[in-house]
Amino acid sequence: MIAGSMRHINQNSPISDFRGVVIEAIDHFAGNQLFQKLDSKKFDLGLYHKYLKMIFHQTFNGPSTFALAAANCNSKYDKIRDYLIHHADEEKSHWEWVQEDLESTGYKAADPRNEFPPIACQSYLAFNYFLAMKFPIARLGAAATLEGIGAKYGKKSATELMSQLKLRPNQLKFIFGHGDTDVGHVEDIYKLLESSKLEPDDWAQLQNAAYVSSRLYRAMYDEVASSTQ
Repeated sequence: MIAGSMRHINQNSPISDFRGVVIEAIDHFAGNQLFQKLDSKKFDLGLYHKYLKMIFHQTFNGPSTFALAAANCNSKYDKIRDYLIHHADEEKSHWEWVQEDLESTGYKAADPRNEFPPIACQSYLAFNYFLAMKFPIARLGAAATLEGIGAKYGKKSATELMSQLKLRPNQLKFIFGHGDTDVGHVEDIYKLLESSKLEPDDWAQLQNAAYVSSRLYRAMYDEVASSTQ
């Protein structure tokens, strides 16, 4: 799939097409530079703090984009609207896990709430606000990719970090927590979309959101890995 182009939608099984795009998006993310550092045993506590400071902004702002998407959702998609509201409520305090991980690992610098997100993170957040405003159903396309990434790589990454950095599970609350919860979320999204009577353009927007979000999300991790600040 190429961003900016219209993908052909299989009217007989659009959910299968969408699943395929999400799977590809998740696999593409795995090539990020931060994972490469983890695989090569080059992860240190300072890099973990940089990651947490970056991911804080995604977790702090993400729920607002779900709520905004719900507000802009067409009334005929009431179940999708309700899910977006529910998901916003469920995710609204996960930024506190990030704060707790920072505090429990000795971080003493500026509160992330008083800092701007890194550039790549701002791009990812801006895309989600764009979806919420213009294509609210497609916000679930980006969500399926992110939840799929957490489900596939969360626990594995947390376990490796715990080993390399000699941390305890309660110092990796955010990554372990999403490794558990994201598995169910992906299937919930698939079932919701499959049961909704979506138009071909809705499916196209969902696919585009899944594709683009994986590239933007990977850039966030690449930026952290290459940052010298």
